[in-house]
Amino acid sequence: MELAPLPLWQLVGEELNLSCLVSGRAPRDHLSVVLLRGEEELGRQPMGKGEPDEVMFTVQPRREDHGTNFSCRWELDLRSQGLELFQNTSAPRKLQTYVLPSTDPQLEAPLVVEVGSRWPVKGTLDGLFPAWDAEVYVVLGDKRLETIITYHEYSVLAEAWIEGNEEEEGTHSLKCSVSLGNEIRKTRESVIFYSFQALSRTLSHPRSQDGPQ
Repeated sequence: MELAPLPLWQLVGEELNLSCLVSGRAPRDHLSVVLLRGEEELGRQPMGKGEPDEVMFTVQPRREDHGTNFSCRWELDLRSQGLELFQNTSAPRKLQTYVLPSTDPQLEAPLVVEVGSRWPVKGTLDGLFPAWDAEVYVVLGDKRLETIITYHEYSVLAEAWIEGNEEEEGTHSLKCSVSLGNEIRKTRESVIFYSFQALSRTLSHPRSQDGPQ
């Protein structure tokens, strides 16, 4: 008896087909296949003569199923023939479930940064599970920033710093991404690095007095 491999991650509430593989030539008319979640029986199917060696069960995983072991068990009941009930259980397989909201992370960042100054950046996402398994990145341009990640039960917070450099004056892309399970959520903002001295020089030029008043 074997439980077919489970997906690496399974979305909570999405139907999951579990396959129990039966080998051997036991009397099929006395054979049943049971799906187990831990020690709890979730389903049972009899196997008649000529039945395939694969028995399918469908479940809808829950949050509390994260990290839970699933297994299959066959039961050969020969008590009607004066014998006994024989059982064999497969090796367990652990299920990892997750929840990732459809919303993108919230990104708090300044719109403009003066050259030489340093500003904090925060990215947050609520409603995910298990939050501690999420991967979070904050990227400025093509540079991944050093980030402090704080995990709560159903949320994650990423904190970083951006510093304006004179050679990087202009508009830059700031991104925060959160990935969990098989999905990713991203938010993008624009940050302008400017030099106060350059701005002062620009403002010091008098505007033309030509044109309509």
